[in-house]
Amino acid sequence: MYKEYKKLIPFEDYTIPAIITLPDDPADKSVVMLHGTGTDKNEAGNGYITAAHILADDYGLASIRIDWPGYGESDADPLRYDFSTAVRNAATAATYLKVNCGICHVGVMGWSQGGSDALLTAGNYPALFEAVVTWAGALDLSEMLTKEDIDTAMNTGYFTMKFGWRPDVDVSAQWVTDALHVNILNTFRMSDAPVLAIAGTDDDVVDPACAETIAKMSPDSRSRHVLIDGADHVFHVLEDERSPQLLEAIRLTGEFFKAQL
Repeated sequence: MYKEYKKLIPFEDYTIPAIITLPDDPADKSVVMLHGTGTDKNEAGNGYITAAHILADDYGLASIRIDWPGYGESDADPLRYDFSTAVRNAATAATYLKVNCGICHVGVMGWSQGGSDALLTAGNYPALFEAVVTWAGALDLSEMLTKEDIDTAMNTGYFTMKFGWRPDVDVSAQWVTDALHVNILNTFRMSDAPVLAIAGTDDDVVDPACAETIAKMSPDSRSRHVLIDGADHVFHVLEDERSPQLLEAIRLTGEFFKAQL
């Protein structure tokens, strides 16, 4: 079993909404969970809730999942969200676990754009994060942008990203600049942490081939990639919150972090 509680973690001039999940037995290994575009700390179909509980129960892993500025329960300005802020938010969450929860070893995972953030975080804080997992991790976020988005952001300081299934979100010119110019893999290569890159064979949002590229670019020989047969970008969690594809991704994640942290 596990204990779970909410926490507002101080960060610069705002707070980061977080949910911390701790196994009943003392844990010295934990995972920082980073969400993707347009979602929140619980992720699509509550996939991160399911993951956090299974990681605690079956693998003895603590976890912390956080909202980016302007997403979920965050009351911060969404224009504060860019690559650098995401990295520093993740590092702040990891440090909170180490200082306040007796955690010695921390990994980071991310879904879609959260996977991009996870790779950047590990590269920027190589001494803090000891292992990485990506779910449908994206390597080129500029593909999300149209020329109109770019021109609007450069001229006005932001553009509005429209989803249709959730309220629109304003995206900063700095995020656009990051997406256009930051080389995610080059940054990740500053980390010696092993990475497990998981993707679905039927992902039509992020090319499943990115998973192999991520693993091959890692300098650590323990790195690998896995393609889950029949899985789409969200592992069919919108059809079934405990879909077989999601549960397989969680199993692979739990086994990897338990072995590498």
